[in-house]
Amino acid sequence: MSPTSPEDSIFGSSSDLRTDSYYTTLDVGDFLLVSSWASTIATIIIAPFMLLYSFLVARELARLASPPGEAGVYVHLLRDIMKGTYSGLLNWIQYVLGRKSVQRSNPYKHATWVAAAGLVIAIIFTVIIQIAGVKCGISSIKWCANMQKDNWIHITTQTELVSVYNTTVQPQRDPFQDYYASGWTPIDNCSDTLKRPLLSTSRNPDASIPFPCSLNETFPIPNVNDPSDVYLTLDTGISQMAADFNTVNYTTQFNREDGATATSDQIVTFQDPATSLNHSMLFYLDSAAEFDNGNLLDYGVDYQADTTSMVTTCRWQTHECNVHASTESGSYAIPFNCSEIFSGDLNETPYNGLERAAGWNTSFYKLTPADKTPAAIPVGYQSNPFFFSAAASFNSVSTLPALQSLSSSTNSTPTSTTLLSLPNGRLAFALSCQSTIYDVTYTLLSGSIANFTAVPSSAQKASIIEAPLQVGFGSYHLYQSALAALLFSNDPDSLLAKLEQSFSQTGMALASGAFTYERNNYQRERWRVDVARVKKGPFWLLVVGCVVYAVVGVVLVGLAFALRGREGVGEMQGLLAPDVFEMGDENGGGGVDPRDHPALRNSGGSRVASSRGGKRMWKMGMGKEREKREDDGDRDRDRDRDRDRGSFSDDGTIRFSGNLI
Repeated sequence: MSPTSPEDSIFGSSSDLRTDSYYTTLDVGDFLLVSSWASTIATIIIAPFMLLYSFLVARELARLASPPGEAGVYVHLLRDIMKGTYSGLLNWIQYVLGRKSVQRSNPYKHATWVAAAGLVIAIIFTVIIQIAGVKCGISSIKWCANMQKDNWIHITTQTELVSVYNTTVQPQRDPFQDYYASGWTPIDNCSDTLKRPLLSTSRNPDASIPFPCSLNETFPIPNVNDPSDVYLTLDTGISQMAADFNTVNYTTQFNREDGATATSDQIVTFQDPATSLNHSMLFYLDSAAEFDNGNLLDYGVDYQADTTSMVTTCRWQTHECNVHASTESGSYAIPFNCSEIFSGDLNETPYNGLERAAGWNTSFYKLTPADKTPAAIPVGYQSNPFFFSAAASFNSVSTLPALQSLSSSTNSTPTSTTLLSLPNGRLAFALSCQSTIYDVTYTLLSGSIANFTAVPSSAQKASIIEAPLQVGFGSYHLYQSALAALLFSNDPDSLLAKLEQSFSQTGMALASGAFTYERNNYQRERWRVDVARVKKGPFWLLVVGCVVYAVVGVVLVGLAFALRGREGVGEMQGLLAPDVFEMGDENGGGGVDPRDHPALRNSGGSRVASSRGGKRMWKMGMGKEREKREDDGDRDRDRDRDRDRGSFSDDGTIRFSGNLI
């Protein structure tokens, strides 16, 4: 899997993949097993590498026409180096740093440098592969110990759940096609309302102008359309969520829906990031559900859909409405007078409205063109935005500490533009509001709303949502919501915002019976799968190390074939092979001493011998006679020891009867 994100004009980028990693559906254990194989093989392959590399060293030795002194010192160093061990490299470094050689230009010395270079190359490649595939980096040793893991890839490779998306499609309009319908549109019965010409005059009670489709003209009083679902939405469907709808416990939600104690028809409030307006909109909650579908984990749908929203903005009108306490008539009263069409007593039950809550009064109006004063309107008046006023009083709440800072003194004259604290523990206020209905298009990505756009709806559509509020439905709910807002607000701004949101939520809930589900504009399925995330750094370090190591090996194979036919190279390479140096007789005798080969025989100077206890070195300045005797004695012993394996020429060179390699 490549670290790219699914992008299109509808959903944009929604990838949870990291650009610094690769992803594979291979099991993590299988992937790490392969990386461990590479590092294990890299350790073993040093010896074959040096065997191939020995042809280059043999070529250097074959060039020595008349070898000078100190051949023995370098021959033994060559032997240790060509074994391909770390100790051989350390011995060579120790000798180079500690040897006070007087023959800096010795060609055998150059051969040991060539051999050491090959071993360094092999060790570098091995270390690179081990760091990537087996061993921790130096800076990560402590981390490795804490994680109880032994390699870089083990530390950085993790199992993750990543999202997989299918192709974005536009659902078919054929009702027999499988689709998701998460949008909202007015029901078919609303077509007459939406096509109705705009009214320019007040409604005549005797006129045959029907109510908007959100109301049923039943006798003796009208009712909301589909009242059982409407009041279930009003009671249980006003959601306080704004995102992450997929985190809902859908098992409980579905059970409650089956028992008719909850609904999936929700009123969700979303703040438009472009305008900061709070849109209370119709939302199908079940569309955000995620569930395991066979091997598909957290299966869900991202979609783009249309819906309708309501935005309400209010201002305090307590002072303008002259809300105050009065006992002039001999009884306690809370009169208010906002306009010619909106006045009354908040201490009494209102005379208008289908739900009459004592202490709650509303009036819907239009603004006259001439002086912008409120004028009465009929139910079904078409305007977007539409305007209304509200006045309310509450009992036994003014003693709450949070409200003391919001209300004015208990004088009968209203001096506060927000809340008025009255005698007998009463609290009152008045508002002037306007509500705008919007056509909304939004996308739901992984359970959260995104790509939100809203444009004002038609005045006909606004009348569908205004009508239930205008005839008085939802008064009890609005009154209780206002009381809750008072109890949980600490400043006028937060209180006003809660009241505005309550109007919008209640209005959309009361009109929800006039809306039905609509197919999504676009949608795509998504699910999550288990993958292994591999960091690019250790992955490419391992891959490049293995590939370059292999290429160098192939080059060495080609050089070996090219060089083995050259004069003296094959013979020298045979003597450099580690198994020749270790060769012994059946009785455990010593192997062939390469110093006895004519090309490597000393002509004087010192030599280094190998023993179990370490290196033994003959210093410069020893007498030629003593050295000659030692050489003759060594040669006689070697001739006797190796008589069964080969023959000797008259000049003392060894004729091997078998292949040296």
